[in-house]
Amino acid sequence: IAGILMPRYGKKWAMMLLSVPIFIGWLFLIFACNVEMLYVGRFLTGFSGAFSMLAPGYIAEICEVEIRGSLVSFMQVMTMMGLLFTYTVGTFLPWRQLSAVCSVIPVIVVICLSFIPRSPSFLVSKGLEEKSKSSLLFFRGKDVNITKELLEIESSEDKSIQIKGLGILSILTNKTYLKPLSISLMLMLLQQFSGIKVISSYIVQIFQNAGSKFDANICSIVVGVIQVTGTSISVLVVDKFGRRRLLILSEMFISVAFCMLGTFFLIQESHSPCPTPETCQDQVV
Repeated sequence: IAGILMPRYGKKWAMMLLSVPIFIGWLFLIFACNVEMLYVGRFLTGFSGAFSMLAPGYIAEICEVEIRGSLVSFMQVMTMMGLLFTYTVGTFLPWRQLSAVCSVIPVIVVICLSFIPRSPSFLVSKGLEEKSKSSLLFFRGKDVNITKELLEIESSEDKSIQIKGLGILSILTNKTYLKPLSISLMLMLLQQFSGIKVISSYIVQIFQNAGSKFDANICSIVVGVIQVTGTSISVLVVDKFGRRRLLILSEMFISVAFCMLGTFFLIQESHSPCPTPETCQDQVV
């Protein structure tokens, strides 16, 4: 859906439009009276995943080149802070009240985005030169000379139009485009299949099942703090060490952590008196 909305309405309006089903999804969770409503609510709130593409893209289009890398990377810091927020608030509130708190976020998104213009790049692509100038002046300041940067945006848009005219078949058969596309898709695939989404969603249950003597909610908050800290450090050093080295280093740590976690639960299940529900039922009988 984001891919359909973005070329037509731009990243700003795409985020505003997607905030509507996200808000409705939170309402389904707040007033859920059966499992089906929970499924629908979870499905609609999943539209927020599009923001991981739309928000960095919008930031990249409106900010200056010198700070573009850091600001785009800061998106991940905000994601970790969002997890930390839910871990912390969820410690003190039931899940319905937590859903009510989270439902405020898409409303804030719509209000905040309504005060800023669409990106100059998108307006240039639509031939709206005067609006693109106004947008660029809004982000750079009214006293800044934007002539050179506006020409660069127009030149970049012309190249983008040429690439769009290639077609999917040309991109998949041309090594110039196929290699970076394959690398990008592989990185996204590995990120999603790493299992981090499952761990983030069930972090409290994982600590409870692990039999930790510490409160599971407090443990989840500590994990959230570590995630925010680690992501913040990576944003600060990304320009110095490069993304490739940081990716390799982080993947190594992730592999070791998952091996330790999997080994722990394997040992726990093998020494459990009831490794399966069927075994426990047989013992009761």
